[in-house]
Amino acid sequence: MGFDPLGLSEKEGVRQSIELALPKPETKKIELPDDEFPFIKVEFTPVVRQKYLLKSGQELLLDAFQFPKVPIPLNDMTGILNAAAFQPGDKFWKARFGPATVPERVTVRRLAGLLFDDNMEFVLFWREGTECYIIKTKASRSELFRIATDLL
Repeated sequence: MGFDPLGLSEKEGVRQSIELALPKPETKKIELPDDEFPFIKVEFTPVVRQKYLLKSGQELLLDAFQFPKVPIPLNDMTGILNAAAFQPGDKFWKARFGPATVPERVTVRRLAGLLFDDNMEFVLFWREGTECYIIKTKASRSELFRIATDLL
């Protein structure tokens, strides 16, 4: 895997399971709305999924993985990927998040993150260097952010 993924303390909940998913295929050609990088080859890494039962009774999934390897200079990557993620769809470009509501840009663990809220469950994404995390839960928004901040 290449790093030790974060996890919850026992005061927050009990881990029910841990799984490893291997990407298939490991590499994929991705289209971007960028003149300099219209198509890129992306290398994906395995994902570690931890399933927890929170003290509140809600389930929480915590996914951890290395940020995919992309052939874009680091100083250009954030702008290009944000443009690809948030550009609305039209006849030439398929919206990255499809018909889903565009995620809210939030701060989590003093880092930029994305919060998806479909009024049934929250999905929170953020990146710590090359390590990426996704939390899915039906817990409250305040509990989600408190847990994300307290991850070990």
